[in-house]
Amino acid sequence: MINITDKQLLSMTDVSRILGISRNTLYSWLYQRRVTCVKVGRLNKFHPCDIEKFIKDHRVEARENIN
Repeated sequence: MINITDKQLLSMTDVSRILGISRNTLYSWLYQRRVTCVKVGRLNKFHPCDIEKFIKDHRVEARENIN
């Protein structure tokens, strides 16, 4: 398991595993600019803080009173 608190940039494979999505979905999200990345030459890398923010921003809270 990858520790998301590391200070190193994450790869496409790392982020797709963390989010539980395919690399193709992640490429699609990058094209749509739904996820922030760092371009290192031709490579897409991800700062752990950006991935944590993405996860927090897409969190759906549970309802308190479900009838």
